[in-house]
Formats: sequence, structure tokens, C-alpha cells
Amino acid sequence: MFIAEAFLMMLLHYLPQQTFWMNAFLDATLLVALISPVFYFFLFKPLVTHNRERLEIEETLRQNEEEQFKIMIRASLDGFWITDLRGRFQEVNDAYCVLMGYSREELLKMNVTGIEAMETPKATARHISRVLDTGGDRFETRQRRKDGRILDMEISANYSPLHGGRIYCFSHDITDRKRTEDELKLSAQILSNVSDTVFLLDLDGHFIYLNEAAWKSRGYTQDEMMAMNLHELNTPEQNTQYAQRMKALTEIGQGFFESAHRCKNGTTMPVEVSARVIESGGRKVLLSVIRDITERKRTQELLSENESRLKDLFENLSSGVAVYHVSPDGQDFFISDFNRAAEHIDQVQREDLIGKNVVTVFPGITTIGLLDVFRRVWTSGVAEHFPVSFYQDDRITGWRENYVYKLPNGEIAAIYNDLTKEKQAEEQLQHLAHYDALTGLPNRTLFSDRLQQALATAKRSDAHMALLLLDLDKFKPVNDTLGHAVGDLLLIEVGKRLQACVRESDTVSRLGGDEFVVLLPTLEAEPDAMRVAEKIRNALSQPFVLADHHIGISASIGVAVYPQHGSDERTLTKNADTAMYVAKNAGNNNARLFQPDLLGW
Repeated sequence: MFIAEAFLMMLLHYLPQQTFWMNAFLDATLLVALISPVFYFFLFKPLVTHNRERLEIEETLRQNEEEQFKIMIRASLDGFWITDLRGRFQEVNDAYCVLMGYSREELLKMNVTGIEAMETPKATARHISRVLDTGGDRFETRQRRKDGRILDMEISANYSPLHGGRIYCFSHDITDRKRTEDELKLSAQILSNVSDTVFLLDLDGHFIYLNEAAWKSRGYTQDEMMAMNLHELNTPEQNTQYAQRMKALTEIGQGFFESAHRCKNGTTMPVEVSARVIESGGRKVLLSVIRDITERKRTQELLSENESRLKDLFENLSSGVAVYHVSPDGQDFFISDFNRAAEHIDQVQREDLIGKNVVTVFPGITTIGLLDVFRRVWTSGVAEHFPVSFYQDDRITGWRENYVYKLPNGEIAAIYNDLTKEKQAEEQLQHLAHYDALTGLPNRTLFSDRLQQALATAKRSDAHMALLLLDLDKFKPVNDTLGHAVGDLLLIEVGKRLQACVRESDTVSRLGGDEFVVLLPTLEAEPDAMRVAEKIRNALSQPFVLADHHIGISASIGVAVYPQHGSDERTLTKNADTAMYVAKNAGNNNARLFQPDLLGW
């Protein structure tokens, strides 16, 4: 500014003489003209450039954050979707499209009420209003897939006022978890009358299910015991063996051992554990049938301390006890005593047994190997446990469990229990885990196992196999007009007709509702699969006579053949499902073989 002012003073000196105010005006005007470019280049231009660069950096960061967010959502295994304030889809990720069976384009044309299977549109609108008021919600609901199947869903919804207001939702499919919970409820009804303790635990020792005997016999409430871990229930001595036992159980799949549990009142309960690793809801769990062996332990101690007290205990035990006199060579065993519990279990009178050879009275002990145990115990003097085994002769049958001891006087004593009811309950529980409760057909879990085995076999032998997916036509009117009881009878009869149409090596399964699937694990060619499909279609189109009603239905059948239509379970199922819907859209009572051009129907 000093230089500019000096230059102006020199310039004004050579200009014509003016008035004071005119000179001041000229001075100010020329000064602004000279200083402005300086201010622009050295002050304003760098400032404007700096602001522009800062805005560009902020915009780049924002775009990077949005892109990272989109990548995270696309990679999420859970379903993710965004709706406007009216519930219309604005964005969905691939996981949600796969889960619901719709394409992204289809969902973006829909409203959330179009897939909601539990709430009415009005209820959904109220729910959206509540999310707007509270900012978010976490809840369970049911949504309907494109193929009509209903999924149990856990939804986490959050509201954001940006972009005119959006609701961001993560959804997780909990259908399998719900199904597992239903199975456990049914199992609980079966096990409610079992006197022994039944535990269902995960492999970390957390309780999933306890029957009533479990918590009552130990003095806890149900809630108290469910909140515990098996480590808390076991005595410290037993916990030292826990890791080794769990390792053996997971490797072998089952085990039998003795343990000890702590009761709420501070006492210790010795127990006998029969444990098996099973599949439930897609995960491995531990099913344990546990018996309180306090009385047996007490009996063992008393027998070792004083043989003279044996008779009193002998007659009052809940377990059966048989005492045998042994031949000099240790090969033959003659009944010398038999308690009341043993009489009840074996349905005999002791007076008819005394002095008789055990093989004569109970010939089945030779077949199951119990006689060999008698001989070993007599020779070694070491007690042996003979695990639960099925005993059968011409008079009695049942599951027995034996403990064989050598008494101080040289006789052999067998303490045994009838576990027939417990084994039946265990077998029924196993059956329920793999078979449909209504039709008795293999359920989805067992069918999936057999399909995987069939695929592996077909791949090894370079053979063909086929999957037939069928949906009953006109089944809903039967339920609506004649009631669910008749509908259930119809499903049972459909299952029987399906089994009559296939070979013994094939598998018929009910997937749920009126949807069935047939696995043909061995096949010569594609036409063979269609012949079976036509046979099934003709069989199901014949009238059913149920509860004095003549019922006419049919079936829409989709067929997919390995390897032409898929090399894995998911692809084969998807293509069979596509062919089935083409058959149904063709007017019901049709069978269609999958073709690639069906994908555009």
C-alpha cells in the first residue's frame, strides 16, 4: 500500500491542478484500482482455492463412507432393507432377496405389507409410527416368501430423518430356532412322565431343556436350574473329568458313566448318566438320561460293610436283585434268591425259581452276553456294569441294565432295572427329530441328509438321480370347508399314495403344509423321473374317501434331474421348485421337467 500511495502522489503531481475534494476522489479511486489486484491474488484467491479444496475432500470422504456402508450391507449374511415412512422398499441387499425368494427389482416395487404374514396393513402402519416415535424397535414377526412359505423373522428397525425420513432394518431368519423350540415343547410332553432326569444341553454345558424330575429332585426351581451351567451342578471332583468325558462323547457319539450332582440344600446326589450326542435345529446337542443312584450306592456300601443286612435292603430295593449260587467250575449259576422288585420286573414268583439254573429260566442271557459277565465277575472278583441291552425270550421282552457283583460268600448278585419305558421315550424323541409328526414321513432334516448321500453316491458313480417337488392343488378348500381334521387325514393318505408310487430305496418327505418332495437316488435317464411323476399325478388325482367325504384333489409336480439341472442340493431344489410353479401356473394337475428356458416364464 505504501508503494501504491507513493506512485499515486507522483502521478497526481503531473495532473492538472484540481480542487481538494477532486484530488481526494482521484487519489482514492486510483488507490483502490492498484490495491484490488494485489488483494485478489495474494489474499482472496488463495482463500477461495482453499475452501474449494476442503469441500472436495469432505465430499470424497462422504462418498467413501457411503461406499463402505454399501459394501458392508451387501456382504451381510443377514437381510437388510430400507423403507420410506409408508413402508415402501427403497433398498434391499442380496441376502434379503435370497431369503425372500424375490429379485431386487420385484422388492423395490413392493410395500413391506406385501410380505408381512402376521401384522395387518393397519397394524404395520401403527408399528412404523411407533418406530418413528421411539427411534427404533427390535421385534419378532412372520414374513411370507415369494413361494408362499412363511418364515419366522427377528427384525431390528431404526429410524433416520435424513433423505426425508428412512427406516433401516436388519432381518434374521429364526425359523429353524422356532421349529426347534416347538420340537422341544413336544418332547417335554413326552418326557413329562419319565421318572428319571432328562437333560438337553449344548456342548458348552448350558441347559436347553430339563424335565420336571431334574430340578425337583435337586431342590431347585426350574428357573434357577436353567440359569445354571453343568459345571455349577457337578461336584468339583466330577468337573476335573468333564473335559475328558466331553471329548469322548463327541468322538464316539454316546457314553455311560457315573457322576455326582450338588443339590440346593448342600447334599450330593450320585448319579448315573447315559448321554448321546444328537442333532437338533442344525446343531449338536447332548441328550442325557440321568438316574439318581443314591440308593444303589448306599446298597453297595452296606453290602460291603455287613452282609447280614443284605436281606432287609434286598426286599425293599426298587431295583431288581437276583442272587446266584455258582457251580465249582464257575460255569453254571443257580438262583438262590430273588427280591420283590425282580419278581415284578420279570413277572415271576421266586418260589418257582429257587434252585434253578439261570439259563433254564432266562435263556436270553446267553444271547445278550450276560452269562459271560457272570463268569468273568466270579473269576476276577471285579464288579462289572452291563449296559442297557434288549432282553428277549419266549416269555418276556424289554430293556435291562445290570450291575454284577461277587459277594463275600462267593455268590454272584445282579442288580438290574427295567428301562423299557425310558428307551421307548428316547426312541420316540429320536423319531420326532427326524420324522413328520403327522404323516410319519421323513422330515426336512432327514430328507436333506439322504439327498446329500444320494448326491455323493451319484457323483462317485457318475449316475443320475432326481428330485420331485409337488404341491397339492385344491387342498386349502378342503381345510376351509371340511376342517383341519379332515385336512390332516388327507395329508396322511397322500403320504401313503406317494410311498406306493415309488421304490423302497426312494424317499418321500413332507416339507410342511401341503408340500411334499420325492427323492429318486438312482435313475437310468430323465424319462424315468417323468414316468414316476406321472404315476404320482395319476394316483393323487383319484378321489379320496375320508370321514364319509369324497374329496378330489390333484398335484402340481416339478422335476429336476442330476446332473443336468444342478449338482448340489440348493440348485436342484430351486430348479424343481421353478418347474413346479410352471406346472401349477399351467392349470394344476401337471408335471413339468425343469428346462433352462423356464426361468423366463
